[in-house]
Amino acid sequence: MISNSQTAHNFAHNLKENLSSGNMFWESRNDGTRRIYSYGHHFCIAIIDPAADVVLFTTRGYSNTTAKHISLVNSAVCHYNNIIYVYDPEAAALDNLKQYAAEIKSIFDSLKKSITRAAFYIKRINDVYESAYKYAEYKNANIDFLKFISPVYDEFTTFVNTPEFAARLESQERRAAADRERREAIKAERRENERLTSAERVAKWESGANVWLNYYDTEDNVPLRLTTRKGYQVVETGKGVIVPLLEAQRVATLILAGSFEGLTVNDTYRIIEHNAEYVQIGCHRFKMDYLTEFAKKVQTL
Repeated sequence: MISNSQTAHNFAHNLKENLSSGNMFWESRNDGTRRIYSYGHHFCIAIIDPAADVVLFTTRGYSNTTAKHISLVNSAVCHYNNIIYVYDPEAAALDNLKQYAAEIKSIFDSLKKSITRAAFYIKRINDVYESAYKYAEYKNANIDFLKFISPVYDEFTTFVNTPEFAARLESQERRAAADRERREAIKAERRENERLTSAERVAKWESGANVWLNYYDTEDNVPLRLTTRKGYQVVETGKGVIVPLLEAQRVATLILAGSFEGLTVNDTYRIIEHNAEYVQIGCHRFKMDYLTEFAKKVQTL
């Protein structure tokens, strides 16, 4: 017994037909074609027609093991120039053309519902249409092609050529371009951020810059800054917690008075520990002198 990979190779190159891997095998037919199967004749992966220099390759799925068989055969026949992807290589031409039409319609329905992946859906439909056309040519089934494929494809082309769709697509492309630009700007900021020292990152963050602070930047002392959210002044911590200014001023008054017992922030974060050097509020650890100076700043607002 040989490996599945070797079986796929033998099938592609017409070698040692009588050897198989047990759960994947191939055979020659009187019409000159070679056919390879996964587990049994119920699942044909591909048919090679040497006379026409054509490979019919299944688009079906089945089990995880069969998916591996399909992948091995796909790699083995990749040197063939004319591979036609079809639902079932052994099915009647009419049945496969109906499957092509159903797939185009399904993708078309997805396109009508979502413009965000329009380019992907349009390419998929055109790829399926091209496979259907090549398959119909190979099977001399042009009449059935015109009957089943042309109507649904014509409906698709009419839809994508309307001014309304063009406007939607242009709008989506503008949003996509803006998103790409935003992501690239974020990547550039992160690259720049990585070149800074921890002290430099904290200083930039405190000044209002869009800087990403890591765990080590906030481990010994969580920085604080005044900023605005939805038009209101707030205090933001280096861990992303937002405290309304009035609440921050209330807490600042208690801190400056040394009234730590029972102190809470946002009715959520409680004093866990405090001494002359540090204050632990929830998951936030502050140096006492830093917190005191910030409290004084908040009270002046």
